Amino acid sequence: MRSVLLFVPHIVSYAILLKDQRTYIADPQANRSVDSLATLPPGWLRPGDLVFDKYSDGNEYAFVDDLDIIVIRGSLSTRKEPFRPPDPKGHAESDWKTSLIKAAPSGDRIVNSFRACKITRLQQFDHLCHLFVLPNASALQMHVYKNGGTTMARAFRTKGGRGFQHGEQVQQTQLEQLINNAGWWRTALVRDPMERAVSAFHEIKLRMVLSQGSVDCSANRAQLVDEFQSMLNHVEHDANPETHVPAGYHFLTQTHFMIDSIGGKYPLDYIGGVSDMLREEQFILQDTRLQLDHKSGPLDLGAPNCHIEKTDLPLDLQKTICRIFIDDYCCYGFAFPEACSDMACPTP
Repeated sequence: MRSVLLFVPHIVSYAILLKDQRTYIADPQANRSVDSLATLPPGWLRPGDLVFDKYSDGNEYAFVDDLDIIVIRGSLSTRKEPFRPPDPKGHAESDWKTSLIKAAPSGDRIVNSFRACKITRLQQFDHLCHLFVLPNASALQMHVYKNGGTTMARAFRTKGGRGFQHGEQVQQTQLEQLINNAGWWRTALVRDPMERAVSAFHEIKLRMVLSQGSVDCSANRAQLVDEFQSMLNHVEHDANPETHVPAGYHFLTQTHFMIDSIGGKYPLDYIGGVSDMLREEQFILQDTRLQLDHKSGPLDLGAPNCHIEKTDLPLDLQKTICRIFIDDYCCYGFAFPEACSDMACPTP
């Protein structure tokens, strides 16, 4: 279950809540019923942090630092309108994508590696979780959890783009309409698997302490490492990443977001690297003057005592990470760390 936050305007008080499979900030004006579990300190959410967008269901949604946090405003109408995906800008050149990728920061190296690799890990979770589009630039980018998605979302919205999230606004079949439309420049960013796994643990651990009414971890480094190993032991063997780990969807492989439920690869046109995110987003959004507002979830809280570093990881834990995320190492061309030097990529 994911944590849910209640935002009370003007009073600036908060409560952690648990509800279904989503994270919500419910505006009292929306008359949504929620049950309070714990109170958080004031000042964690500022009205300026909210970015609103109206969807076809008649509601207005807003997103905070963590893209899973949704503010529901206005009527909670159950009226459903047909999904009308936006159209990308037309291109006169038939080979415009070929010309575009020549100027890409990562070229075609990563996307070609993805197209050629063998996918070995399938899990039970929605594959297309959040797609952002900027029609004027024909840009579409998928949100791969723990790969700078919050920063990417803000960049798209700053340019006038919008997002489509699974479950609340649209379904998987509708997201597939977008990703399968060749009129979009379909993109994603990938990250070193070891760094990403550590970042995922930090976010999950922070969500856990928030749900208990705390603002930071009390465990020492050794305890955190043991808990990390315990989580990954479940993740490695659970088909559903949330079976034993709250918010375990952050441990999904990066390839998970780029394949369908039977392992077929989505037709991505470009894959870049998070390590050069500014240049990547300037390229994807076709704006060399673009600047990024780097944020992370949940709510961009530091919680330094929840952090562990790659250098804190013992060899056995590094090997566990390599086994779980071997598709990410092999599909995106990341080198195995020394602890996993005996591993080899599966033959396509």
